Amino acid sequence: MPDMGGGGGGGIEIDSSEPSTKTAGMIWVDTDSNKTFRRNDDNTAWINLQYVDDGIVLDQSTTFSDFTVPSAVTSVSSTKSDTWVDLTTSTTSLSITGYGGGGGNPPSSGRSYKSIFKAGSSALGIAFVQVKTYLKTSNNMRFYFCKGTGNTGGSSVTYNTWSSSMNSSFAERTTPSSPHTATVIEVGDYFNIGGYNQYETNYTGYNSGAVTGSEIQYGTGTYGCGSTDDGDPSNGQFYLKLLQTFASTNLTTAAEAMYWESTAETNPNCVLDWGSAKDFGAVALYLGSDTTETAILLQVSSDASDWTTVRTLDVSQLSKGATNYIRFNLVNARYIRIYGNSGSSKVLACRADARINPSLGDHEHIDISPTDATLPADGT
Repeated sequence: MPDMGGGGGGGIEIDSSEPSTKTAGMIWVDTDSNKTFRRNDDNTAWINLQYVDDGIVLDQSTTFSDFTVPSAVTSVSSTKSDTWVDLTTSTTSLSITGYGGGGGNPPSSGRSYKSIFKAGSSALGIAFVQVKTYLKTSNNMRFYFCKGTGNTGGSSVTYNTWSSSMNSSFAERTTPSSPHTATVIEVGDYFNIGGYNQYETNYTGYNSGAVTGSEIQYGTGTYGCGSTDDGDPSNGQFYLKLLQTFASTNLTTAAEAMYWESTAETNPNCVLDWGSAKDFGAVALYLGSDTTETAILLQVSSDASDWTTVRTLDVSQLSKGATNYIRFNLVNARYIRIYGNSGSSKVLACRADARINPSLGDHEHIDISPTDATLPADGT
């Protein structure tokens, strides 16, 4: 059927197949499925419109990959200072022995030791920018942080070589000398120590501890971020601290658990920019465990000045240290603000990604109230 004009700024098509010529804002009534679609503002996809009690809502999603990372951070109210995090929890002693070169015991060329972070590790989700290690070496050795296959929270990092001048004492080393780009620890990431044709370490010293799910392990690969086996966790650990960062730049990374954190203040908040106006009706809100804020407003704006509240949230209904999938009525906006609204001095630790231009579900939902704080995250 021909374009009937009007409606949505791009005309109306009523047919069993999508229009061959598509324009932003176009309305298409699919006579086969009895569904109505609107062409998104970028003219790249169809939005399945569903009208229920005058509300348009998205279907529920509980998959982080369904959501779009914001392109920029417009502002934050404050930011917590970087903090050294001690990953050790007990006082067992450090003792790792082995060769970096061939021969000896164990007889393997390129012997390396791997500290792999597994599910349940207390270190998971830490976004760090510097490392402190406490080691005693017999000569040069190399140190790496290696991202697990498919992990997205930053890049592998090669740290400086420990020099032979350190071989007479157990020393603290902070690397690099200035912070690097924030990198988050995810399941399957690991620290790797590789010898440089010398003994790896063969001293006992300092206090190390049993980090949940992470030990320096007796590997058989080469140093660097190459493949090594998991080895035997009983072979020892090394003492490690990480400089955790809560910077606003964490809000625009691809890693789910990297987040910004405010200081304690009244109305802590952050403003995120999608780069241009988008149709969206859901956010993936990661709420850091340090959050003390008790009430949150999700607000949207076209100019980062005039704000409209789309959801009012009671934090007691959300999960801390996890991503919460929150729906609201479909809006068209460029900015979203996560706004602490308890009215007292509180901490907000979070990140938020938006579900941009998805198709809508086939089951009905009631109109979602922007002010009812008793609603669960899915708005039902």
